[in-house]
Amino acid sequence: MVSQKESVAIAELVIYPPVLFGNLFILFRNRTSPSGWIYLALFALIRIIGAGMEIAAVENPNNVSDLEGTLILQSIGLAPLLMSSLGLLKQVIDASTATQILPESSTERKKSKFEVLMSYTILGRILNLFMAQGTAPSFRGRLIQVMQLPNIVALVLCIIGGTDLFSSNPSDVSTGKGLVKGGIIIFVVMYAALVIFAVKSVTELSKAPSAQKRLLAVILAALPFILVRLVWSMLAYFSDIPRFNAYYGSTIIRVFMATFEEFIVVIAYTFVGFSVINFGSSIDTDTTGSETRAKSYEQHQGIASGP
Repeated sequence: MVSQKESVAIAELVIYPPVLFGNLFILFRNRTSPSGWIYLALFALIRIIGAGMEIAAVENPNNVSDLEGTLILQSIGLAPLLMSSLGLLKQVIDASTATQILPESSTERKKSKFEVLMSYTILGRILNLFMAQGTAPSFRGRLIQVMQLPNIVALVLCIIGGTDLFSSNPSDVSTGKGLVKGGIIIFVVMYAALVIFAVKSVTELSKAPSAQKRLLAVILAALPFILVRLVWSMLAYFSDIPRFNAYYGSTIIRVFMATFEEFIVVIAYTFVGFSVINFGSSIDTDTTGSETRAKSYEQHQGIASGP
């Protein structure tokens, strides 16, 4: 008889392969704004591999390697989910910025008050070193590029921590738990930043092309689902409640607090990706004059236009 865990894994093996190939197709057609779709494809791949390992772990409970791999892949799923959300939001921000009319005599983008204040701090100087290499036309767009670095750090922490959780040394197990918790805390901070940037982008909807308005609407709708997924991870690793254990806990709770949320977010992002696939430059051509202004802005910033 198929167990609940196997049923969930089989469902993932049914859903995520089409998602993977769908996002690879979107990525191929939308090469000028690849980050969101790359991470969605990566997330789908992680879930496919994780599902296979979970079935193997159920069939061979004495094989610790399969269980270890399952838990590690389960814990790092938040990284590509958040990174894809930030990548898609960056498209919205860049499109909103690109469609603004620039003064003909403009030779340098005017800094905001926040940027000026940050430039006097140590953190601001460090961020400027990274953002100077960024390709985004706006400060927030470049900041989102920098924010992918903490997500990668959290990803590494969860991988190393997940490996230590299966050590025979109690000290290593304790260290592993601490590393995973540290990774989840970073995910919480990144989610908070995602919410702030998404809400800020709502105030600029009038500047965004219609394709990016649809994209922003989906990102906003996905935020509650990502939050529930994040809460489940926090309960799994910060609480001692048995039914929230990452692997041995309730499968039903995991389905309704993690698996289902991931399905909704990834499928929604994929569908909206197909809806904007004809806008390879991330600029909606039905916006009067926006394409011309976008090209002028890209030339002004030294950014090559997409095909």
